[in-house]
Amino acid sequence: MKIGWLIILGISSSLARAGGDSVFISRLLRDIASRQVVQDGFYYVGTFPGTRIHASRPQKVSEDNNIFFSGLIAMGLRNIRGGLAGADRDLCDSITARARRAYPYYQNRKGRMTFNFWPTNPPVLFPGDPVLVHLKHSHALPDDLDDSSILLDNMDLPDSTLRRIKALMEAHANGLTGTLHTGYSRYKRAPAYSTWYGKRMPIDMDCSVLCNILYWVCRNRLPFSRVDSASIVVLKDMIVRELPWRDPAFVSPHYSRTPVILYHIGRLLGSCSIAALDSLKPLLLSETRAALAHTDSYMDQVLLSSTLLRLGAPPASVPAIVIHSMDEDDASFVFFIASFSDYFRNPFRRIFLQNRFIRYEFRSVAYNRFLLLEYMVLRQQAISATTGN
Repeated sequence: MKIGWLIILGISSSLARAGGDSVFISRLLRDIASRQVVQDGFYYVGTFPGTRIHASRPQKVSEDNNIFFSGLIAMGLRNIRGGLAGADRDLCDSITARARRAYPYYQNRKGRMTFNFWPTNPPVLFPGDPVLVHLKHSHALPDDLDDSSILLDNMDLPDSTLRRIKALMEAHANGLTGTLHTGYSRYKRAPAYSTWYGKRMPIDMDCSVLCNILYWVCRNRLPFSRVDSASIVVLKDMIVRELPWRDPAFVSPHYSRTPVILYHIGRLLGSCSIAALDSLKPLLLSETRAALAHTDSYMDQVLLSSTLLRLGAPPASVPAIVIHSMDEDDASFVFFIASFSDYFRNPFRRIFLQNRFIRYEFRSVAYNRFLLLEYMVLRQQAISATTGN
C-alpha cells in the first residue's frame, strides 16, 4: 500500500499543539498494521515482510521471512505505547499480540526460551536462496541473544522465568564456552555477553547487541551480575575510544553503521539509567549531532533525531528533517547486516568484514515506517514535556 503523504519533520510545536502530529501518528500506525501478515504462507501470521540483498548483486532482492524486524516493531511499539492514546493504543496492542503468534516458529526446537533469526523447525538458512537454503542443518545459524532479547521483550514472562533465561545468557558469556577471537583483543578477558548461544559460532562482542541485551535486562528490572557489569565496562570503553564512529563496522559487525549504532546506544540510555554510561551523554550528543549534519540519508536522519531526543536534547534544537514522500521508500537504508565473516577469527574477520561477496543486507519497509512513527511520538512527548501540555 502506497500513501501519498509529504512528511516534514522538525515542524513547529504549534502544529503539534494543533493536533497535526497526532493525526500523522495515527496514519503511520494504521499503515504499519496494514503490512502485518494475516495468512500463513512464506511468512507467518503476525510477521512483517522483509527483504534480503546480496551486496554483490544489489539489483536482486529476495524475500526473507526472518523474525528480526517483526520483533523490533513489537518491542518498539511497547516502548512508545505510553505516548499513544485511545484507538491508537488499542491498535498498538493488537499489532504486538499478533506478532507474538509467530514467535514459536523461531523458538529453539527443544523448547528452550532462546530464539533464532530464521524459522527453526526445520532450521532454515537464507530462505528462498536456491543454493544456500539446501545447506545441512548443522550449518544453520545458532540461536542468538540479540533476537532472543528483542522477542522476549514482548512476552510478559514471570520473574522466575526471566531469571532462568538471563542465567542461560550469562552461561554463554565470553570466557565460558569460548574466548573472544573475532573482536578487539583488549576485550579478550572481559566476561561480557556474546552474541551467540552454543558453540557453532565464535564468541562475538557487538556494541549494538550489548545495548539490546542490557536494554532487556534493565526493562525487566533484573539484578546486574558480573556479566552485566563487564558488558557495561566494555560498552563504555567502546564509546570512550570513539569506536562507534571511528570503526563502526568492526565494533558492531551486525549493524555496521554509525547512525544505527548511535540509535542503539540512545535507546538504551533513553530507557535505563546506568551511571557509568549516563556520564557519556554529552559526548554522544555531540557525535550524534555531527553524524546528523553529515548524512543525506532520510532514514538515518530519522534515527539520529530520535537518538538526540532520547539523549535529552530539547526538541527545538533537533534540526528539521527534509521533506520526504512516502510514495517512495528509502531503498538505500540498511539497518542490519549479515556476513559469512562472522565465522572468521582475526585478522581474517576484519579483512573480509566488508567483502560484498559474503555480505547480506536486510531491510523492512514496515520497520522504516515504525522508525518514523517512533520519532514522531518521541518528539511529541518531548514537546509536551517542554511546554507542559
